[in-house]
Amino acid sequence: MKTYALVGESGTGKSTTSLSLAKKHDIPAIIDDGLFIYKGKKIAGISAKFEKTTIAAVKRAIFHEDEHAQSVKDALKQHDIDSILVIGTSERMVERIVDRLEIGPIDHFFYIEDILTPEEIEKAKHERMTKGKHVIPVSYKQFDQNFLQKLIQKGIEIITPHKDKIEEVTIVKPFFHRRLIAKIKEERAKRQEKHAVQKHVYVSKRRHFHRVDTKEELLKLIPVLINYIEEQLMFIKEQLMKYYYSLKQEAYDLLLKWLAYLRKCVRHLLERLEAVYALPSSL
Repeated sequence: MKTYALVGESGTGKSTTSLSLAKKHDIPAIIDDGLFIYKGKKIAGISAKFEKTTIAAVKRAIFHEDEHAQSVKDALKQHDIDSILVIGTSERMVERIVDRLEIGPIDHFFYIEDILTPEEIEKAKHERMTKGKHVIPVSYKQFDQNFLQKLIQKGIEIITPHKDKIEEVTIVKPFFHRRLIAKIKEERAKRQEKHAVQKHVYVSKRRHFHRVDTKEELLKLIPVLINYIEEQLMFIKEQLMKYYYSLKQEAYDLLLKWLAYLRKCVRHLLERLEAVYALPSSL
């Protein structure tokens, strides 16, 4: 089985692009955000778009949970797949996914910057940051409508320049992204209010005092800090594991070189002894 990877920053249109890319290169299977998709149908896995926090979404996307990874591995074995496309935000991420699902190594990397124009990427980023739109590359009809009633915005068809339908995708607004957008809007409103107060400080002769509950503000900030710390700890852990295995391999190679050198020295010593004492060589 050939394994391909599509790499690009978050919100740059990877999920939508993956359908046309897979069709162009005749790739029947896709791994995207925790889902195993085969010929346009959701076969196994759980989408990271349904998680409530950013850190939980990341863990879901990289198949951090053994049960989740095993269910997709079992499904992969049940299908005759000759090629598969793995989507991720970085080379490190797709390599982690491939390792967890045991479908490596990666034969070829595609990069979103080589497929879409800078204008198309910026448009996709704007849609993500301002409207919180995320794409799942399967039809909304394949999901439980009772469960997704509040998440699904609409389904759209992906069409080629020749007006041929490729597939239908589902657009959702994940809860964790809605929280992020709300936080950004709240911070923006606070900055505007602060600027307005500073600009119009002498508009009214009456003095207005705004009481700020410091405890309440700190309580709002704690979940944001916890998510940030968890993400950083997870990144540090992955880096440590990466360097651990790298150093382990280097130490093993160094040991082999040292043993080869030692064997060479012993052979040389025996040859000298043989020349002096006419001893039979035992190596």
